[in-house]
Amino acid sequence: MDFGEGFVPIGEDGLGNYFLFSIHAESVGHIFPHDHELNDEEDRFSGLVHLADSFSAFQSALEDTDDTPPDWEGKREAEFKQLLSPPKRPWWRVW
Repeated sequence: MDFGEGFVPIGEDGLGNYFLFSIHAESVGHIFPHDHELNDEEDRFSGLVHLADSFSAFQSALEDTDDTPPDWEGKREAEFKQLLSPPKRPWWRVW
């Protein structure tokens, strides 16, 4: 897709939407996602929405800040204990 002067495509999400880096004087460095479903044939910029003020802000939004791996073993053990725990009331008292 040709976005003309002022935008450089830097990525795609695999669904036909692009991430654009602006080189316009008033918004240089800003990141805009282009949603192809919001695109108007007469106005190629109709699908643009401001996402980030800089590439580093865009990149930090993509990074996972939690480096600790999930405790799958602990979660499994807790669910297993709950499954094996006796019921809170006798089985014949259903109401």
